[in-house]
Amino acid sequence: MDTHNPKVYVSGYKQDLGKLVDQKNSNLPCWTLTTKIKQTDKIKKILIGNAVLDDPHLLVWKENDQLDLFFFKSNDQKCFRISIQNEEIKKIQNGQEVYFILTKSGKVYCLASGNNKSKILTIEIPLKDPENSSLNKPRLVNYFEENNIFIDSISITSFTNYFLSQKGKLYSSGFGDNGQCGNGLKKHQRIPILIAENVRRVFTGSRSRNFFYTTANNELFACGANDYGKLGISSNEIEISTPQKIDFQTDLNIDYTSQILKLTPNRDNTFVITSGYKIFCCGCGGFYQDRISHTKFAEIVYFKNTKITKIKAKDNMIFFQSSINELYGLGYHHENYPTEQFKNIKNHKIPIKINLPEDFTDLNSPFKIACGIYSTIIYTTQDNIIKNDFKKIFESKQYCDQNIIINSKSDENKNSNTEQIPIHKLLIELRTGLKIDFFQKIITEKQFTKEEINIFLKWVYCDCVVDANVIKRIFSSLELNYPPPRNSFENDFLKLYNDHDSKDFALLIKNEDADEEETLQGSENDDEFEEIAVHKLVLLSRCGLFRDLFENLNEKEKHIKQIKDYSGKSIESLEIFIKYLYLNKIELTADDDPDLIFEELEDATEYYQLNVKSNLIQQLRKNKK
Repeated sequence: MDTHNPKVYVSGYKQDLGKLVDQKNSNLPCWTLTTKIKQTDKIKKILIGNAVLDDPHLLVWKENDQLDLFFFKSNDQKCFRISIQNEEIKKIQNGQEVYFILTKSGKVYCLASGNNKSKILTIEIPLKDPENSSLNKPRLVNYFEENNIFIDSISITSFTNYFLSQKGKLYSSGFGDNGQCGNGLKKHQRIPILIAENVRRVFTGSRSRNFFYTTANNELFACGANDYGKLGISSNEIEISTPQKIDFQTDLNIDYTSQILKLTPNRDNTFVITSGYKIFCCGCGGFYQDRISHTKFAEIVYFKNTKITKIKAKDNMIFFQSSINELYGLGYHHENYPTEQFKNIKNHKIPIKINLPEDFTDLNSPFKIACGIYSTIIYTTQDNIIKNDFKKIFESKQYCDQNIIINSKSDENKNSNTEQIPIHKLLIELRTGLKIDFFQKIITEKQFTKEEINIFLKWVYCDCVVDANVIKRIFSSLELNYPPPRNSFENDFLKLYNDHDSKDFALLIKNEDADEEETLQGSENDDEFEEIAVHKLVLLSRCGLFRDLFENLNEKEKHIKQIKDYSGKSIESLEIFIKYLYLNKIELTADDDPDLIFEELEDATEYYQLNVKSNLIQQLRKNKK
């Protein structure tokens, strides 16, 4: 499968998003390739909007912050192109009648249908005049603008919105009939209201009527509907209107709530992934082989030998996605089964593996899921291959050349314990612009924890922001600007490519005119070779051939290596290839011969043992044309 041409498949009610495909059958029980979303587009995220069948729509977020809004009300689907001038989009979330667009500057924009026949739906829209709002015209949420509040993240249930500010303050708006607004009242709140402070992360789920959040002190709180005990709170109350603390350590027998990787409530249950990729659930007994409600989190033993990394809620269905791109379904459904396997099964008490489209089976890059009430969409995105390669280096801890020292204290032992976190000095200095000694000095003075440093290192190695509050605190301590500039990862590697002083290795390529016999006898005549300076870490991270080469270096070759088996390829093609390893793109000059370069590099994916998602060949073909 060509992973660089994203694939989009839809399944569910034909009347809902069926106009995305050409099939005329009423339902789409099997994954059907869409015909309306261009397959060559680089898709960041797809969001399914309104569940009302007479007015379905979805939003497609593409590269360069291009937004395409599709409507399916009429016989012919319509598409509107939307953009927000002078703003870079950080995140997009959707409810039933609204999409929220969060920019990196902390502003919130709203796309909403305010002219719906149901006046109740306008409660979801936090604007002064929701009845005048439009789905294809973004408007700034005035409450945050007027009160000088900058938002860090957005979380949404069906009709309730949660806005976490950059200062850790949590605001809510929307439906509150089950207490899910968290303001102590079981009523609706259109204008955002402050409900909690010192908040680190917020967790919500599609069609849920509750929410969870963790604090900077690693405490877990829950609020909203508690039927079936799905808040994990041992209480007879089925509606809790102010956040209550959950004794998570007792329930799950783990030490810190910071070990929560993912928490997803759905209509009747709450699912948690903890460190070690264990999965727990509380709520409706249907998932436990009985009909008894469970107020304590219990492990789903079915996944004991499977590493589940993502959970996606769809009404009473829940999807589990594994680290090797397997997809499982669990729960109830009606007619909107995700694939043919679910057609004759009304209630799944154990997870069932879902068949994926054929061209997903050998897919190495993860796919994403968009869940609506009546439809499900699965789609691929164009991954940043460099980030993926360095993420592997970060996770494996291979080739580390230095340690960060962390002093920590446990509750039982008041004495400091020294821990070491292995790192690659080159990447720390590249991404921060700071010398490693100064970096070590600051994190020691500020007493950052091992968990916080690992969160920061995920940003360093793969530009991933797991916890924005932690990243901002470390950035502030290091006197770095937050948020970092757009495309900071790519720009940093461009600087690295051009920084000849920091290159620590030289590849020696024999000149075509050099005497081969003298070379084999070890002649030291520099004219016989051309030298290409490189960063060893970049080449071994990105290329299997160089990884093998560096792992077998002898002491004399510590800083220099002669390539003796370059298969007769030109030095020009090697230079172009090495630049690709840094920048993930092919750049030819007027002096380069595209046909020759293509001929010498067309077997590069196999010859150099590149990441299977490499787009080198596609770029070569483009340059050849």
